[in-house]
Amino acid sequence: KSVKILPAVIISSLRGKKHSLTDYAECMVLACACFVFGEQSEAGTDSMTTVAGVVLLAAYLLCDSLTPHFQDMLFQKHEDIDVVQATLAMSSIAVVMMLVEMTVTFKLFQSFTFLYQCPEALLHMTVLSLASTLTQYMISYTIKHFGPVVFTIISSTRQVISVLISAVLFSHHMSGLAMTAMCIMFGTLMVRALRPLAKDHKELENVEPEDYQRVPLL
Repeated sequence: KSVKILPAVIISSLRGKKHSLTDYAECMVLACACFVFGEQSEAGTDSMTTVAGVVLLAAYLLCDSLTPHFQDMLFQKHEDIDVVQATLAMSSIAVVMMLVEMTVTFKLFQSFTFLYQCPEALLHMTVLSLASTLTQYMISYTIKHFGPVVFTIISSTRQVISVLISAVLFSHHMSGLAMTAMCIMFGTLMVRALRPLAKDHKELENVEPEDYQRVPLL
């Protein structure tokens, strides 16, 4: 999941959006840094890789990379669709699919029984639902106004910050390589954020003073 930046940029290029070699290099650095950070953060845990697991992970990575692009295509094709409408539609589809799955597997009655026996779980579900709704709204808003590539970068960065906060709160050990990868990632993000500002400043330096629009004070 940490390397989904590259598929997102490749899909964006296939859709016709131009990306420079610097953009690809930055995404490559971010993907490698996120992968190293995640690998080092999970050091010491037992893991087993199978062919089926690799296929499922590849399919998940592809679908996860395509999802923001599909949302971006939706907003571009139907400009009158609001972020709230898109969020409501996706949530409604998720509710219907989950209801069908729980009904088929006979887990719906068990869920209501659990809530009846543990009513305090309703508070946790309410807080989780509110947080999930706000997150989905921010995801749709970011995709509509900034594009799927920017959202993917934000999503990958959020994972690193989440692991870092977890390590601080629960006193987890983090290797020097993980800290180095994290510094490289945030440094790349800073460069990516400041690069357009430097470009605009350079363009302003090339403008002659008499070309500026003079605005009267009164």
